[in-house]
Amino acid sequence: MLCYNRIEGCPKPGQLRTCLTMNLHYLSDVIRELPEFKRISGQLQKDVKSRLTLRLPEPTYSYFAASIYNTLGMPVLLVTAHPDSAARVCEQVKLWLKPDSDAVFFPEIDLLGGTSSSDPVITSERMKVLAALSGYENGGINNKCPFIVTSALALAGRSVARDEIQSGLLVLEKGSHVHQAEMLDRLQSIGYKYEEVVEIPGTFLKRGGIVDVYPTGRELPVRIEFFGDEVDSIREYDPRTQRSQAQLTSISILPAHDVSVSGDANILDYLPAKSILILDDPGQIEEEIKKIEEEARDLKSSVGNDSGEGAESIAYFVWEEIAARIEALNHVIRLNSWDDAEPGIKGYALPFKAAPDFLARFSAFAEHLPDLRHENKRVIIVSQQSDRLKELLVEHNIEVAPAMHLAEMPLEGSLTLIQ
Repeated sequence: MLCYNRIEGCPKPGQLRTCLTMNLHYLSDVIRELPEFKRISGQLQKDVKSRLTLRLPEPTYSYFAASIYNTLGMPVLLVTAHPDSAARVCEQVKLWLKPDSDAVFFPEIDLLGGTSSSDPVITSERMKVLAALSGYENGGINNKCPFIVTSALALAGRSVARDEIQSGLLVLEKGSHVHQAEMLDRLQSIGYKYEEVVEIPGTFLKRGGIVDVYPTGRELPVRIEFFGDEVDSIREYDPRTQRSQAQLTSISILPAHDVSVSGDANILDYLPAKSILILDDPGQIEEEIKKIEEEARDLKSSVGNDSGEGAESIAYFVWEEIAARIEALNHVIRLNSWDDAEPGIKGYALPFKAAPDFLARFSAFAEHLPDLRHENKRVIIVSQQSDRLKELLVEHNIEVAPAMHLAEMPLEGSLTLIQ
């Protein structure tokens, strides 16, 4: 049983990024021992197409998805219906992943605004994900197996094809010889813009023998110093203070745009053959994408009447195209809080149930704890007010010491307080 303390100060969804910093990945050991989970993971390891429907309480979706990832070590793309829920689920998934793993968010674009409305920071985040997927089978970025969370809006968006990323990649190494003029032309050809100040991804500046570039997909810009046409040094720097950070031996500069209005690729096309697509409420995902279609038809009508432009100016795929891509994948899991298994799709249910909701009735909660421990239940409480909660538990003769992380699997019948 996992209890989230709901006493005052409990985080709202938008606050999850700052408060969910603990790690609970050891709890994957619990789900891995379930016969149903073993059957699911065994099915996903086979070299045949698998289509699984899983009935789970919605709060356990992130726990299940992270446990599949922890167990199988395969790339995972988890799709939710709405951008807000996708960002929230991404932060929740991080709770359950191993410390050397991470979940990344693939943000949506303004699908009805075309490439001109694409935010450079969003483009940078998207390109980082696409590049990680594109290079994963050859080791990937940082050699990490990707876990990606996105929304229906992002799923419907068009992107440049995988080979365009590979062909557009500009690699510079310390000590190599590069004609500066050719390098600057190359930067512009892959979408970089000349700016007087380099402070956002996708921009560059040349001052004498120094070229500043803010590569998409990187946290910091880089400063490349030349001695003639030789790359003398490559350093990350802080764009606010201009102070140098890490020295680099090489830098890979990705194209500065990932949205292609006429492109035939999207994130599903980047998934490796051995990867898992998890759909959080597939019906809602389909509904959201069809809403985009309807808005696009309205825009096509209004824009087409004025300028002759039509649907080709809108960077999205219709549901039928998305469904065909999903069907082509090897492993797809449909998550629902109810049983909607389709004919021919194997349905599973895991023995989860919601923890009792005590709200602000702390006395009732404290009185319930001994019963749970007597039943050999592992009780884990996650709270932002762990010190105060400890005091309240002591008043009910319950001793517990708060911890920042779950260092190992708790013993049966134990009580753990995570702050």
